[in-house]
Amino acid sequence: MRGIAYYGLGDYPQALYSLSLYIDSTIDNEGEEWVDAFAVLYRALTYEKLGDDINMKADLDRTLRIYPALADAYFHQARLASKEGDKAEAQELIKQAESNFKDGYYHNRPYVEVLEQIYLEDIEALADSVQQNLLTLNKRPLKIVGD
Repeated sequence: MRGIAYYGLGDYPQALYSLSLYIDSTIDNEGEEWVDAFAVLYRALTYEKLGDDINMKADLDRTLRIYPALADAYFHQARLASKEGDKAEAQELIKQAESNFKDGYYHNRPYVEVLEQIYLEDIEALADSVQQNLLTLNKRPLKIVGD
């Protein structure tokens, strides 16, 4: 797909345009269930590159409506939750991503690596990062009001 090619080239505005053209026209003409889940995933990642976390989240939610087991969507939702400071939500999403990944529900192709392909090590590193942030938060000294 052209939009994914533009994404790979780092031309995020053109990627957004091309992906949106495909996604929106397919939804209008056929319905959301006919949209390629990976196109929606790449549009979510494009929104992230453009600094639009709100639309990123919306497209990750849409991706999961189309492909409810996709580990990639859970992984990127966990990254977003962690970024927003919702560590408990991030941990739950990481568990789902790991489980689904181990069951084989992730974006991959034989013999080639797809753009932004996730690996189990990525999920584990995110889990460690979220856990480390939780430990750091718990070790901060309490500030006493009035001191």
